[in-house]
Amino acid sequence: MNNGFISSLRYKSHLYIIIHNDFLYIGETGSHPAIRWGRHIVKGGTFYENLKYFHDEEIQQDKDIFFCCYELSIVDKEIKSKRRLARMAVETELHKLVCLQPDKFGFESFLTSRYEEYPVRHSFGFAPAAIADKIFDRAAKDFAEWSKQ
Repeated sequence: MNNGFISSLRYKSHLYIIIHNDFLYIGETGSHPAIRWGRHIVKGGTFYENLKYFHDEEIQQDKDIFFCCYELSIVDKEIKSKRRLARMAVETELHKLVCLQPDKFGFESFLTSRYEEYPVRHSFGFAPAAIADKIFDRAAKDFAEWSKQ
């Protein structure tokens, strides 16, 4: 039985990961992750469309989809106008880590998400790479635990 829960405020910074078969999608949101997830896996959604466009694959109805999210409360300490950029900075760093270690989740993962470099002239009250590194390790552990079920 694969069950889980998420509890969050409606507007809170998160980074999330979606895994289906060998495909991995990374995203960020300033709202509840469940809202974003639903939009990704339907026709026209980014995960759905990127899977078809870049990998000529479709979501397999008989295969589970793994969703995980990580609250970025440190991002919400930034001034409101910098929060999206701060989330994007962490997302970019996580994309880089997946590219450097594509087998971290126990399989050769293929990214279906794309990212834009955040402008390096911006600074934050935290190190985006350090936060991404913690999330990367945690997500790999969470996925390994989920995969055992």
